[in-house]
Amino acid sequence: MGRIETVRIVSEDTTSGFMVINRDDFDPESHTLFGQEVSWLAGELAELGLPELKSFASEVGVDIKGNMKPETVAGRILAACGE
Repeated sequence: MGRIETVRIVSEDTTSGFMVINRDDFDPESHTLFGQEVSWLAGELAELGLPELKSFASEVGVDIKGNMKPETVAGRILAACGE
């Protein structure tokens, strides 16, 4: 069985801000690749408290260990999202 290629696209319907779709279903006319246009994310993250940032980090696959400052958590999220 072959591997199915996927991409992340911007989605306002999810907490993480993206959804994963099959690469073959990507339509540049109606989709925006997540990570190419996420400058809005920095502003959104700045408004979140540490518990919310940790939850968001978990949703986007960023592992947060120990006690980190909110700015550090936000930076890791942005890095994971290609920002």
